[in-house]
Amino acid sequence: MALAATLLWWASDRRGPRVLVSLTRSVARSVVPLALFNIIGHVFSSVAIARVPVSFVHTIKAVSPFFTVLLSTVILGSRYSRDVYISLIPLVTGVIMACTSELAWEFWGGVAALGSALVFVVQNIFSKKVPRAVLLHPRRRPGPRAP
Repeated sequence: MALAATLLWWASDRRGPRVLVSLTRSVARSVVPLALFNIIGHVFSSVAIARVPVSFVHTIKAVSPFFTVLLSTVILGSRYSRDVYISLIPLVTGVIMACTSELAWEFWGGVAALGSALVFVVQNIFSKKVPRAVLLHPRRRPGPRAP
């Protein structure tokens, strides 16, 4: 089944089969931080799930859009409409209400869940700054091509 899925994925592009990118310094500088964010985020998630119920972990991680808007504004200087900020109010309020009524609260579990959410938000923000062309094979990069 996995082989069939891989073959379908490989042949799915209309521009031809996918080309693997050789590991260069620029690719490593882009991919290694993303991989580290992913590893750290999953470690935090695992610690959180070991200490508090899964539902509580996901409730805390549901506040990720708030942190995305907050950190995108601080780090990238992004601007959002007033409607975006207003739409975050019920989200944050709901998460606060759900967390305050949680009976199985454990401090380090909550910190780990919040840490996981923050790490994945930072990963998403960092991935927006990684130029997509670095991760493409030279034959697949946009722009003029050398013969």
